[in-house]
Amino acid sequence: MSAAFRVVSEFVAGVIVGALLGWQFDKWLGTAPFALIGMLILGTASGFWNVYRLAARPSSPRQDDGR
Repeated sequence: MSAAFRVVSEFVAGVIVGALLGWQFDKWLGTAPFALIGMLILGTASGFWNVYRLAARPSSPRQDDGR
């Protein structure tokens, strides 16, 4: 259950951070909505990359207690 929450939070965080950065860049540069769209795409890609890294991580071996 905790792994699922971590995966979801990693993905959502990437998307939200990308959207907020894009929105702020648009506000500063007056390029609405191009920076928002670009950063949203990068944030989504970053979220997928983080989920992939979590899924590709080898699981720790179980410790056998000798019974």
